[in-house]
Amino acid sequence: TEAKVVTVFKPAITTIASTGMASALRAVDERLERAMKGEANGGGGGGGDAAAEAGAAGEAARAASEAEAEAVDIVSCLQSTGALRGYGAARLIPRRDYALAELKLNGIEADKLLAPTESTISGLRDNASRALLVAVGVWIAALHPSGMQMAQTLVVGGGALAYDQVVFGGGIEGLVLDSLAQSTSPAYVSRLQLHEAAHFLIAYLMGILPKGYTLSSMDAYNKYGALNVQAGCAFCDGEFQREVARGKIGSGSLGRFSCVALAGISMEYIAYGYAEGGVSD
Repeated sequence: TEAKVVTVFKPAITTIASTGMASALRAVDERLERAMKGEANGGGGGGGDAAAEAGAAGEAARAASEAEAEAVDIVSCLQSTGALRGYGAARLIPRRDYALAELKLNGIEADKLLAPTESTISGLRDNASRALLVAVGVWIAALHPSGMQMAQTLVVGGGALAYDQVVFGGGIEGLVLDSLAQSTSPAYVSRLQLHEAAHFLIAYLMGILPKGYTLSSMDAYNKYGALNVQAGCAFCDGEFQREVARGKIGSGSLGRFSCVALAGISMEYIAYGYAEGGVSD
């Protein structure tokens, strides 16, 4: 068994926590917002002095890390006073191996839970490809372009797609497809909301402070300038990352973060009988 560690907080942290729940949580929100924006700005801009950009990126990352650590300390201080009874209140059950037959006996179909496939976005991508082929066919039939014109069009279109994939990791395509799905499929929106809410709730109950979340690619872009993000939660995982860097991940940390990672697809399975999102999880 692990010995219980008594945490001594900095005077500035205890002062913030003693100002009352509402004021303390506002301070937490402000620091988490700084942390998220600092991480988003930590990638550098490109096109300028490389050394200066590296220095600015490093400074942004340090400021984000400090803001995150302060937010975690404030919440932990509130937890120690009993003000936050739900934070970190969940406990891991003993781990054991489950056979597929045992899961099926308990009404759990592993292939529908652990093999998520995103049908909405892939369907939109297929439809967009078909529509593009039809549009090209209509253009050729109606305007009879020359071979040079068709070659130029192919080069421009292919170059734009390649540029998006190489520079933005397919972010512009993802932004367009996710925006289409958000506007045309209420089921897709509801599924995303349930999925991310499960990540958020389980993280909070496991004592992992949620740092921020987005429910659409456009939301992520507007808030943080991030492309190629459909929806997602970010967490204050500095201690876990330090364990990873040391190459010594504790079983407790691994169990807690595994619960958080699998929360989204588990929620989808409970609500719909199968999981679609969560391939990256």
